[in-house]
Amino acid sequence: MAARKRSRAQAWPEERGDREHGLYSLHRMFDIVGTHLTHRDVRVLSFLFVDVIDDYERGMIRSGRDFLLALERQGRCDETNFRQVLQLLRIITRHDLLPYVTLKRRRAVCPDLVDKYLEETSIRYVTPRAPGDAEPGLGHPHK
Repeated sequence: MAARKRSRAQAWPEERGDREHGLYSLHRMFDIVGTHLTHRDVRVLSFLFVDVIDDYERGMIRSGRDFLLALERQGRCDETNFRQVLQLLRIITRHDLLPYVTLKRRRAVCPDLVDKYLEETSIRYVTPRAPGDAEPGLGHPHK
């Protein structure tokens, strides 16, 4: 049976209740972290787990997401234990991905309301220049 590819718009079945609580599902986290792993990263990770992941499953690994799903199938990762994933990301020096190994949704950054108000209500004064005027400080130094 061919594995179905999920688009970003499609939700995993277990995500229905998690959205209300501000959480990701484990598989959504795999999608997020796995898409940031390069082909080289996946090859190195597969080599490190050569004795853990069987040959058939290792042959099915084409992306970071596939590798993380294989880790889950081998019992190395679940919703309560990300230690193995965090350790692997540190080994391959992908420290930039460590904040994404969580089930908590990241909150959108809201602009500061005071700054927004000031930008909308401030008056900008623009003085017209003559075509031959140079910027102050960019001309020739005075002697």
